[in-house]
Amino acid sequence: MTTTSTTPDSLKASVIVPTRNGAPMLRECLDALREQEFRDFEIIVVDDASTDSTTELLNGYPEVRTVTLAGNGGHGFVAVVNRGIAAARGEIIVLLNNDAVPDPGWLGALIDGLDRNPWAGM
Repeated sequence: MTTTSTTPDSLKASVIVPTRNGAPMLRECLDALREQEFRDFEIIVVDDASTDSTTELLNGYPEVRTVTLAGNGGHGFVAVVNRGIAAARGEIIVLLNNDAVPDPGWLGALIDGLDRNPWAGM
């Protein structure tokens, strides 16, 4: 998704999608992120040791960075999100549930709102 960045390490946003056994919903979420009008972002899926077809699904999205947590899963939401944040390169961190299907203008509107109101957090 990094089509407008000036350098590979310079991104406006990192969208972090935590998941565990979310393959049935994750495909629609990732497809919607691919269709965002705003393009200066990366997608990071943090997989909490899924045992379903999540790994195979993610292999079909080469532009998605995947952080896989080892073990039996159940690391907890905070640990999973923290791993995503540690991997993020974006100026703005956006968390998105793996079952969300954002409209094509969603991320651009979010970023625009934050740029116009830098003191705000959502």
